[in-house]
Amino acid sequence: MALNDITRAGSYTYYDVRSVVLRKAFTLLGVSVIAAIATGYLALLTNFVNPTFSLIAFIAVFAGSFIIPNLNDGPVGYSAVVITGGLLGVAIVPSVAFYIGMGGVGVVVNALVATAAIFISLAAYAVITKKDFTRIGGILTVALLAAVVVGLLNAFFIHSNIVSLGLAYLVALVSCGLILYRLSIAVNSGIMSVTQLAFGLLIDVYNLFTSLLRIFASRD
Repeated sequence: MALNDITRAGSYTYYDVRSVVLRKAFTLLGVSVIAAIATGYLALLTNFVNPTFSLIAFIAVFAGSFIIPNLNDGPVGYSAVVITGGLLGVAIVPSVAFYIGMGGVGVVVNALVATAAIFISLAAYAVITKKDFTRIGGILTVALLAAVVVGLLNAFFIHSNIVSLGLAYLVALVSCGLILYRLSIAVNSGIMSVTQLAFGLLIDVYNLFTSLLRIFASRD
C-alpha cells in the first residue's frame, strides 16, 4: 500500500508508517542475525569449516546486494534477507574458528556482545533524537572504498598486521556511521523499504562484528 493511500485513508499518519517500517525492519534484522548465528554455530558444531563454501556464500551475498534491496516488501524480500543472514553465518565460520583457536571463545562472545550493545545504542540515538546523518553519506562511501583498496593491497602485497588492525578500526567506525546514516534516512524521510533497510543494517552489523573480532583478538 502506498504511503499516500494510507495517509488519505486516515488509518495512519506519516510518522506511524515510518514507525511500522522501523519495527518490521528491526524484527527482520533480528531474525536474520539469529539465522546467521544458527548456521555459523551449526557449522562449527559439525566441524564444517570449509573456506571454499564460505567464499561461495560471500560471493552469493555480494551478488544479492545488487538485487535484494530492490525487492518489494513481502515474503520474497523478507526471505531473501533471512537467507542472506544464513549465508553470512557460513561465510564467517573460518574467521570465527581462527579467532577461537587463537584467543578462545571469549573473543567471539565479546565481539557479539559489543556488536549488540553498539547497534542498540546507535539505533536508539538515531530514532530518539531524529538527528540528520545523511550528510556523512559521501564521507562514509569514500572511507569504505579506501578500506577496500588498502585491504586488497595489504592482503596481496603489504602483509602488515598493523595495517590489518588499522583497517578493522576504520571499518568498525564506517559501519557505525552507516547504521546512523541508514536509520537517519528511515526516520527522517521514510523513503526506505523494510527489505532495503533490514538488508543494509544486516551488512553493517556483519562488518562491525568482523571488525570487532579482529580488534578483540589483537588484545589477547
